[in-house]
Amino acid sequence: MPTFPHYRITLEGVYGTAANPLEIWRTGVNVQAGSGPSAPGVILPARAQAIYDGFVTAYMGNVRSSCVLTACDIRFIGALGRQPTEPDGSFTSTARHEANTPGSMSGGVQYPFQIAYVASLLTARSGPEGKGRMFLPTPGFALENDGRLPAALGGQVAEPLVNWIRLINTQFAADGADPRRVSVISSKNLSSPVTGMRVGRVLDTQRRRRGDLLEGYSPTVAV
Repeated sequence: MPTFPHYRITLEGVYGTAANPLEIWRTGVNVQAGSGPSAPGVILPARAQAIYDGFVTAYMGNVRSSCVLTACDIRFIGALGRQPTEPDGSFTSTARHEANTPGSMSGGVQYPFQIAYVASLLTARSGPEGKGRMFLPTPGFALENDGRLPAALGGQVAEPLVNWIRLINTQFAADGADPRRVSVISSKNLSSPVTGMRVGRVLDTQRRRRGDLLEGYSPTVAV
């Protein structure tokens, strides 16, 4: 399916340890790649590391040490919705930084697996084609009596994440004249630069992560 050329930035992590993960989680954003000869550009590993480090600063202080950020992966997605390849078979414009950074929140609540905290990405485009979402690992803050996270947490999370988006924009702005900004890339081949973010109070279920959750069964009981 045709799509607007973009870079996909994926943050990867686990609950548990990288050697023995209990659940794998992923979140990320897209960056509009522009058009013409300046797209795609060469992506250096240092950029993946800078984006990784920026997310550690922006968000990992809100999660417990059982939540570990393990990698930042950058991949160019072409107009056909696939990663183009070089003559040697390698993928065009990719970079990856791997590390192990646990959350730094002391204490806090451990929520069940397959749960995420949602940040909404807003643009100047109206309708669903102009909105995106980030599914973040759950923060360690306790729910209030109404079953929702504290209202004050939204600003505490949104402002550092917006600074992280600005960091990404700055990293990609060095590539050339084409506009390269964090954007919502829709299924209708539209690209809308992100202009704001808001964070809700209700945790979201992530059934799609069921296959990334390590199952453990009881012994079989005969009938």
